Amino acid sequence: MKIDKEKNALPPFVSFRTFNIFLGQLKQMLPVRMDRSYWGEMYSGKTGAHLISAVRFLNLIDIDARPTPRLKLLLFSDSEHRIAMFRVVAEDAYAFVLKGTLAIENATYNDIEQVFLENYNLKIDTCHQCVKFFVQFSKAAGISLSNELVKKRIQ
Repeated sequence: MKIDKEKNALPPFVSFRTFNIFLGQLKQMLPVRMDRSYWGEMYSGKTGAHLISAVRFLNLIDIDARPTPRLKLLLFSDSEHRIAMFRVVAEDAYAFVLKGTLAIENATYNDIEQVFLENYNLKIDTCHQCVKFFVQFSKAAGISLSNELVKKRIQ
């Protein structure tokens, strides 16, 4: 199974709520391959494409858009193991933030934003959405973040 680790793939910027709903739908019916024929009637073209981009960035599908074992574990784990799986996914996909020189538990919103901007060619509005998804995903993974990040309301 080939995992897509392209540097130019953008971090998720779909809403975390939509992403969570999508995971619930995948749990009901996990397709062999995730393409437009799967999400076509559930999501608009852009939202569906953003969701697929998100699961690809998070290494939950391979380069051929087939679910990885990690996605299956994430979907079908009990709540305790699901948090642990979210953490594994976050630590892998967001290593550029979590394993860099930045102390995430003391980081400000601007610190995190700067790391995203340094690693990806993002417009500022897209960067805001990427950071918002990262913060919400990290909270779901039980990763300790600074109070400033947790309380920040990103518009």
